[in-house]
Amino acid sequence: MHFNKSLLDKLTSLKHIPTLPHILLQLIKTCNADSGSLKEISRIIEKDPALSSRILSLVNSAYYSKNNRIRSVDSAVIFLGTNAIKNIAICSSVHEVFKKVKSGAGFNLKHFWWHSLRCAILAKSIAKKQKFHDPEEAFLFGMLHDLGKIILWVNFPEQYADLLEKRKSRPDLILAGETQLGANHAEIGAWLLNKWNFQHDIANAVLSHHYSLYSMLKATPLAQFIYVANLLSNESDQKIREGLTASQKIFGFTQSAVEEFLSLADDELITMAESLNIAIEPFKSNGFEYSKEDREKEILLTKEVGDQSLLLSTVQNLLGATDEEAIWKETSQGLQILFELTAILFFVYDPENNCLRGVVLPDAVNSLMIKGMIVPLKMEESLLAECLQTRMITDSLSRPAVPAPSRLDKQIIRFIDKEGIACIPMVAYGEKTGVIVLGLDLMEFSNLKSQIKLLQMLADQAAVAIRVHHLGRSQLQQIQPERQSASSSMDKNNVHNINNPLSVIKNYLKILWIKLARIDIAQEKN
Repeated sequence: MHFNKSLLDKLTSLKHIPTLPHILLQLIKTCNADSGSLKEISRIIEKDPALSSRILSLVNSAYYSKNNRIRSVDSAVIFLGTNAIKNIAICSSVHEVFKKVKSGAGFNLKHFWWHSLRCAILAKSIAKKQKFHDPEEAFLFGMLHDLGKIILWVNFPEQYADLLEKRKSRPDLILAGETQLGANHAEIGAWLLNKWNFQHDIANAVLSHHYSLYSMLKATPLAQFIYVANLLSNESDQKIREGLTASQKIFGFTQSAVEEFLSLADDELITMAESLNIAIEPFKSNGFEYSKEDREKEILLTKEVGDQSLLLSTVQNLLGATDEEAIWKETSQGLQILFELTAILFFVYDPENNCLRGVVLPDAVNSLMIKGMIVPLKMEESLLAECLQTRMITDSLSRPAVPAPSRLDKQIIRFIDKEGIACIPMVAYGEKTGVIVLGLDLMEFSNLKSQIKLLQMLADQAAVAIRVHHLGRSQLQQIQPERQSASSSMDKNNVHNINNPLSVIKNYLKILWIKLARIDIAQEKN
């Protein structure tokens, strides 16, 4: 693992960098040595009464489901094995190293250890399911994957607290904010493990736990275990759904299999925390009660209803467009009106050459910059290629600094003079159609995240229109039912009256009234 000089200088200049206890370093060295005996390992552990107590407590806990009580360190080492003993000792000692760190605004240490332990348990369960040679190793680095957060908190308490507070509703932007402090928590965690002389591939697994799903498909097993376990251990429902998707794409797990992992993890988490004397606290949920936050969500919902009405008009125009240029123009106009975006580029898929080609539109200055630009789909490092291959939205703004954007991505970002890009896949009836590239600043990206569903709907409808055009007039009669199916989700009366502003407003107000009435009824019941 290599860090560039500027990043390395920033990391080595940090004032509060913990060191592992000497006894732990001795234990790790002995466990890793081929000549290290179980007796020698036991003697090292016995020198630390607190560590001995924690190991005996854990081995006799419900976590290991033993009937007969183990009373000596010798017996515990024999029962658990050297790898498990080493990993338990490391986890316990690392917790002790950071025990004096206090929680503060935006950073709850009990939440931190809850997430870390849950990630560790899930990583171990996944490793077992995949028949990995050392599931305990997956547990260990699931436990340590977020250590960089504590380093940031200890070294930059005011700046980190401010960052966490400002972006608490948008955790996906925290990583980019951390980088502005010098390095993100994944980079710092990997660097710290490297400094503690852990193996490079293990530090790399920590480094990559916020990489894209596409890059994880070719990652090492350990990196894959931590990546999926981290998503599934999140407090965000959206992240858990991403974890379900990742577990299916990477390991082929069904949803029921993942749900079983999650159910078992909840029970093991409490037992493990008590045995290691780690204070934890799960993330709390409001359940289904209506609160101030819920009212704010309903306000956002009303905006979504209004946007849907505008989308209907755009879709109607797309399906009525007579040529490809008109389709791209209507799509561009829809993006500008619905999302207030100005930097918009289109790339159409060329199936014969398996590549994307830049689309040039009259009077669109930005599009002239990509005239003749070709993006081969085998260019995996490009966000555009990744977007269409995975059929998932990709962006350069929520990703860690490593790996850096490809040269082609950087060129596009420079063309449109924005902080980054987001790529939206265009797919119709299972066929690749193209990619919409949006130039975004951080604020624009933040606002757009809440409208992803609407954005993808517009891209899907544009893809249908392009697909119909490409099939040609001779086949138009055959695919007419498909065109009707593509717009079947629209209310017939809305389509009929789409150009009647009064009709749109009436529908909008009607839906809004129903939503607000439901809130009032729910509050009266409570």
